[in-house]
Amino acid sequence: MHIHLPDRFDIFEPVRRNFYTLSAQCPSQLNQSTSARNLSVLNLSGGSFKTRYYECFKHYNQLQVLLLNSSNLETVENSAFSNIVHLNQLYLHDNRLTEFPSKPMASLTLLQVLVISNNSIKEIKSDAFQSLHELRELYLGPQLQLQDFQYQALLPLKKIKVLILKGLSLTYVPVINQMRLLQELDLSDNKIDRVLSQYFSELARLQILRLSETGNLLGLSATVFGAVKNP
Repeated sequence: MHIHLPDRFDIFEPVRRNFYTLSAQCPSQLNQSTSARNLSVLNLSGGSFKTRYYECFKHYNQLQVLLLNSSNLETVENSAFSNIVHLNQLYLHDNRLTEFPSKPMASLTLLQVLVISNNSIKEIKSDAFQSLHELRELYLGPQLQLQDFQYQALLPLKKIKVLILKGLSLTYVPVINQMRLLQELDLSDNKIDRVLSQYFSELARLQILRLSETGNLLGLSATVFGAVKNP
């Protein structure tokens, strides 16, 4: 299964602004020249990294976009992203992660796009997103083995605009009322059986809501979307 990235994810836009980009398998093909160290987009997707993959990009402290998807990653070391604090977009989808990398991402306070779907993450803890206050787009689902999603885990995400929670086996809607900029929400392919008006009372900018394949959905009243206004 592969995620389809929407057209708005133009990850190579920095290239047209005279930044540097490099697609390579680490470490033999990486160029350690001065110009390469200033690169903005680094594509390491499709590799087969087992250990110390972070050595590939630790010197590139100007990175804004990092693609590590489809690379057979099973874990993310706590110091993996400590030297790339300017990162704006991170792609970790289609890997073998079993743990959400909250500690490794603690230094990514400027991150705006996170794609981490199609892994084997088992738990989303309450502090999973505590450092990601600038996040605008989160593609979290699907996760085939998710067992626990803490109800208040998404509270720090007050600037989020796109939230994809499909295929997470959720039985309830997590706290999302703080997401007043939210425009797109995908809750499809879950086990949610009730949708209450308070879930959406503050989401005045919500334009797209997906609830397909949610099982026996009950309690969907006419007042649920009372706060949602036409743009």
